[in-house]
Amino acid sequence: MVKSPLNYTGGKFKILPQLLPLFPDNINCFVDLFGGGYNVGINVKAEHYIYNDIVYPVYQLLKHLSETKVNDNLKQIEYYIEKFNLSNENCKENYCKFRSFYNNSERPPMMFFTLICFCFSNIIRFNKKGEFNTPYGKRGFNPNQKKNFIEFSQALSKQNIDFYGLDYCDCLSKIELTNQDLVYFDPPYLNSVANYNSSWNEQEEKRLLDCLKELDNNNIKWALSNNLNYKNELRDNFIKNYNINYLSSNYNNCSYQKKNREQDKNKEILVTNY
Repeated sequence: MVKSPLNYTGGKFKILPQLLPLFPDNINCFVDLFGGGYNVGINVKAEHYIYNDIVYPVYQLLKHLSETKVNDNLKQIEYYIEKFNLSNENCKENYCKFRSFYNNSERPPMMFFTLICFCFSNIIRFNKKGEFNTPYGKRGFNPNQKKNFIEFSQALSKQNIDFYGLDYCDCLSKIELTNQDLVYFDPPYLNSVANYNSSWNEQEEKRLLDCLKELDNNNIKWALSNNLNYKNELRDNFIKNYNINYLSSNYNNCSYQKKNREQDKNKEILVTNY
């Protein structure tokens, strides 16, 4: 399987062997509405793909990778590493200068990716001003990261894919779907402890469930990832009417405490309307 070079809390790569068999055998268009690092979509077999993510730099990066040669992008990464002297150990000061330069630039995609490589745990995080603010880390653009980058870029370039950087409802309004398509939802989880979920409230959860109902009424297949570890009566009442598949989760890249990771076991679910 192909692994995304982007590190997302709750990324689905480790549970793909459980997840993928639950999707329909024949998919015309696979729509990944909360695309993130795109670990799911890059490994799904379909005729056509739609990637959407509201985080513009991430959307821009994935689109760029699909349209450019991997060797040209590798040269860009090496250029930024050399220009900002990021390869030396204890280059925290250089990283901070690089991050500041990025936040005050036009933010080209490969500069963004290079920044991710050298930040703490490769976590993508922005402040309220829209500035990238993850602190320095020591991973760098190591051989494993480079391997993932090359394999992912090559696989992405072979997909027949359209990119959107919109709110998921706005994205759905721009595409025509049939009963041969599959819309995949991996939204923020209500009441979870991860920082990136902090803006997801009950109003957003209701909007999501209304969206799923509308797709169901239009005979459009969908699949919803979620986690029962987080209390959510809205979700629980909704999913009673659909198929609930229980998965075994194991997220070593989660940013919350170890004791919470242990409690998370065996509560990952995939809900489907087919």
